[in-house]
Amino acid sequence: MTRLPAYLMLLAAVPLLLSCGGGPVVWTVAVPGDPGVVAVGMAKAGPNIAVVGTKVGPNSGPLAMVVQMFDDKGRVRWQQEYTGGETGGAGGVALNRRGQAFVAGRSRVNGREMCVVAKYRIDGNLLWHRALAVGDECRATGVALAEKGVLVCGSASANEEKQMLVVLLDENGQTVWTRNYRFGAVSHAAGIAADGRGGIVVGCQAGSAENPDILVAKLGREGDTLWTRRYDSGGEDRCGGVAFDVFGNVLVTGTALQNGSPKCVVLEYHPDGELIRRAAYGERTVAEGRAITTTPEGDIFVAGAVYDGEQKHMLAFQYVPNATSVWERNYRHGNMNTTGASVIVDGDVFVLGTVEADPGPVMVLARLYRPVPSR
Repeated sequence: MTRLPAYLMLLAAVPLLLSCGGGPVVWTVAVPGDPGVVAVGMAKAGPNIAVVGTKVGPNSGPLAMVVQMFDDKGRVRWQQEYTGGETGGAGGVALNRRGQAFVAGRSRVNGREMCVVAKYRIDGNLLWHRALAVGDECRATGVALAEKGVLVCGSASANEEKQMLVVLLDENGQTVWTRNYRFGAVSHAAGIAADGRGGIVVGCQAGSAENPDILVAKLGREGDTLWTRRYDSGGEDRCGGVAFDVFGNVLVTGTALQNGSPKCVVLEYHPDGELIRRAAYGERTVAEGRAITTTPEGDIFVAGAVYDGEQKHMLAFQYVPNATSVWERNYRHGNMNTTGASVIVDGDVFVLGTVEADPGPVMVLARLYRPVPSR
């Protein structure tokens, strides 16, 4: 079994430590809850930024899905709390050009956990919502806009086995197709992306419960499996997010956990599944990869968390193979435990994370200044 340092290219980077309100931090906004909200994901289209999080109870249990819309200056447009069952939690959000938000997550109804999908108008009013019952229990952990509708990924459990779940809904919330995928005793999706030409890629955690791997699945328009690729560092591996680049290559970020020490990894695959490269963030840096995104110009950005002793801080960096330091921000918030969750880019870089505070976690959205190099 090949160990991580033996075949991973290293990304060298010089961290730039920021404080709240510092020059490179354009602005930050917090989404408090009672007692708290954990960040899950975000999306941007035009001047609109949609964020979703899970409202948690005193014992950190999920209570409801929180949806909030900002403009690109950090001003709140609207906020909604989805409470379609006894308890619930967020899985992801996608935003179309009209400012309509598609959110996905889970909701427990009559003691059964279901996958839920909801569509909100630009003013925050609910257009429709659907509860999907697949297997004994199911939940959504990611959402992406497709050619004609919306894709949702997650997991479905049956007979003590967890399978990866992918569902395509049309614009009105009607189910077009549903697919279950078995990639081991435990198979649950972490993120999904579509390339606008019918291509779909899903990143998931798959294998045994004790030692899962990162698995990447390329799907066709009808959900048929075109190819799968597995990443095994020798320890526990967790998928953070997936994306397509401008050439149709598949990008994946995640975390390889070896001997209790996490390492942020980035994987690249050709559209036909051929491995282009594997890379690790920093030679000795302890970090996690949580999300990855690309720009129309071809730039690639990763968000996650970097460790400083026992604390974690929000991390965002531009991914360029063999680069030393192109662009990087390490956002600290006092002495609190800050973790990265998602990233989007529009000139500046917008990062969503969670600050572990007292009495409960706070979801924080930060806009980080990025000088755009001349091309």
